[in-house]
Amino acid sequence: MWTPRLEGRNSVKYLAIVEALSDAVTQGELRPGDRLPPQRDLAWRLDVNLSTVTQAYREAARRHLVGGEVGRGTYVLPESREATLFKLKEPDSRHGLDLSTNVPARQPGNRDLEGLCRS
Repeated sequence: MWTPRLEGRNSVKYLAIVEALSDAVTQGELRPGDRLPPQRDLAWRLDVNLSTVTQAYREAARRHLVGGEVGRGTYVLPESREATLFKLKEPDSRHGLDLSTNVPARQPGNRDLEGLCRS
């Protein structure tokens, strides 16, 4: 069962867990559909508070890395268009805020916004 190594990562434990999860997915150690350990088990193995792991799983879900349901478990999500669009990036040191995805959603063939948006 997956147990992340947190040494050398973010000093904020829940973010260190999310970073380890993201790296494991990127490197193929975890693949879409893989089930993550129950939060209580992972908290026990990492010797952290349950709320730390809960917060890490919540942040991973916000980043579209995982999804799950109470009682069924937490699973690695496949790469999706939404995950690619909204994946958190390292902030640009000059700007600190990235609004590159701040564009209106458009359906193919919908001409309501024609002339207002550039694709």
